[in-house]
Formats: sequence, structure tokens, C-alpha cells
Amino acid sequence: MENNSKIERNMGINAPMTSDTDNMSDDTAQRLNETEAITNLQRYLRQLSHTDSDIPPVPVDGIFGEATADALTAFQRKNGLTPSGRA
Repeated sequence: MENNSKIERNMGINAPMTSDTDNMSDDTAQRLNETEAITNLQRYLRQLSHTDSDIPPVPVDGIFGEATADALTAFQRKNGLTPSGRA
């Protein structure tokens, strides 16, 4: 029986489950989450830009650059929000 436990451990069977961020530093996990949030925002703004000419197209690259800020500001202005370019 003990032999089977060794085999199972070596194969990863019954091994404790860990998330992708368990072995990352807090800073790395935060940057990963921020990049994912920016990418999601860019996808949303890009989709809107296909049907709304007031919102400029945005590259989906996970970087909050000038194009993302411009599109976000246009979205905010169009929807009666304070156009800050911040999400």
C-alpha cells in the first residue's frame, strides 16, 4: 500500500492542488492580474470600436498605453462620465 502512495505522489495523484499564482511573488501576481484586466478592457473597447466610430480602435496587448487611454476617454465622454482616461 505504501508503495502505491509513492507512485501516486510521483505521478501527481492526490497531490495538493495549487493555483498558478501560488509560487509567484505578490508583485508578480498583481502585475499578472493588472495585465489581464487591461487586456479585457482593450478587448471590450476594441469590440465597441467596430460599431462606434467615436471610439478609436485599440491594440489588445495588455499595455495601458496612449491608444487605450484615448479609447477609454472617448468611451467615458460618450457615456456621460468624467473623461479621465483612468479605469
